[in-house]
Amino acid sequence: MNEPQPFDTTETDELANINDVDEYLEMLYEDLPEKQRGTALLLQLARNPDNLDEIFQNGKFYYLIELEIVGNAAAIDTLLLLSR
Repeated sequence: MNEPQPFDTTETDELANINDVDEYLEMLYEDLPEKQRGTALLLQLARNPDNLDEIFQNGKFYYLIELEIVGNAAAIDTLLLLSR
């Protein structure tokens, strides 16, 4: 199996649009290249403080954050059980 190539999320020729936040969040459910693209575009938007309210008010954004927190908590619990 080939290793994924490094991807610099700060380098993209595509210009992010705040109106496409939902689309970028959906990319995070796709395969690795689409996840990287979605992440790069979200990062591009988040670098502008004027966009932060719009991003944080998005229900999908909070759902993804919650999934990540719950997933990490479950992984930590598993590691703690295995270390006993």
